[in-house]
Amino acid sequence: MIEIVRLNESHFEMYRALMLEAYQLSPDAYTSTATEREALPDSWWCERLGSRNGGFYTVGAIESHTLVGAVGLEFNDRIKTKHKARLVGMYVTPHSRGKGIGRKLLDRVISVAGESARVEVILLTVTDGNDGAVKLYQAAGFEVFGVEPRAIYTNGAYLAKQHMWLSIAGS
Repeated sequence: MIEIVRLNESHFEMYRALMLEAYQLSPDAYTSTATEREALPDSWWCERLGSRNGGFYTVGAIESHTLVGAVGLEFNDRIKTKHKARLVGMYVTPHSRGKGIGRKLLDRVISVAGESARVEVILLTVTDGNDGAVKLYQAAGFEVFGVEPRAIYTNGAYLAKQHMWLSIAGS
């Protein structure tokens, strides 16, 4: 059975290990490298779990006491942009894909954003060629609004990022 839960400091070690795996196994999907993230202090990881401030809400998929997926929602506190949240760090382990976990994680953060009185839009970026992720986001209602050429340089090549958005105003 897969349980979708809000992550907190008690999940810190599992979350850090999962995300370092993500950066290592899917380097084209992220703008950071495993080496960069591995060097960050524990406090950075705890902030991503939303335990130090209200800027993040991170959920995880737990199967048999193991964290097999996660996604975060980053809230914006700036007056002119507080109506937007950003989806960050989406990852499901390779052996857990195809079970609907990604959609469950995505549905949870969309629901959380919809419960916020201030959030009207969720933004994300996805690397061109990551067709599975694009299909998942589109199935949840996200739409492409632009493509950033040469967004990242990895493995000797530039890759573009698609910018997607979902309006949740009125949710």
